[in-house]
Amino acid sequence: MENKTNNNLIVSGRRAVLQILNNPAEIEKILVKTGETEGSLSEIVTKCNNLGVILQYVPRSRLDQIQPNNQGVIALCSIYKYANFHDIVDEIRNNRSLLILILDRIMDPNNFGAIIRTAHSFGVDAIIIPKRRSCDVTASVVKASTGACNYIKIAKVSNLSQTIDVLKKLNIWIAACTMEGENIVKSKLTTPLALIIGNEGEGVSTLLKTKSDFLVSIPMAGNVGSLNASVAAALAIYEIRRNHA
Repeated sequence: MENKTNNNLIVSGRRAVLQILNNPAEIEKILVKTGETEGSLSEIVTKCNNLGVILQYVPRSRLDQIQPNNQGVIALCSIYKYANFHDIVDEIRNNRSLLILILDRIMDPNNFGAIIRTAHSFGVDAIIIPKRRSCDVTASVVKASTGACNYIKIAKVSNLSQTIDVLKKLNIWIAACTMEGENIVKSKLTTPLALIIGNEGEGVSTLLKTKSDFLVSIPMAGNVGSLNASVAAALAIYEIRRNHA
């Protein structure tokens, strides 16, 4: 059974949830009744654990509030159709001018939408965001992107660190935009490249910095400590594309 909320498609019933697990990229999280799991419900739990899908146990009464006749399980899925990361990998293997944007915990929908608009304008091939602690592609994001999200691949992944490992195996350079990095104007960044833009308050996480091949910064003359995430992304993407025009 399917229903909709403002930002999620609700899929309930064991058979329907098992079916949608064939495309886990669309799943935000799965809610399972608290207590003993049996039969196909146990199969759903096992699949979630194997696929890295977020699983949350909730009282049966909570499931019934969301969707009656749920058979003890509900999947909350994105209304926006995200790209499958593995499909992106297949497409980028031989693209030596590749530029991917990795967004580390961008939470503000206006920032996210503006980044998507800029990325599309400057030929970014794909955007990757984490499933946890990240803004989703909502109606507000679509509006802020002026519809650009419909023309660029956006993939959600369970683990950014592991995703970077996959990209490195494909000989894609990883650069993080940070306050302490080398001046991006003087850097020797080359494609194929994945550029990491960090969260509005904390920047790029320490783990992702250690995974990066390069740390780059945007030179500033003023007294303000940092730039808005969408502005930083725009300047960095422009500089990378300018060097490879």
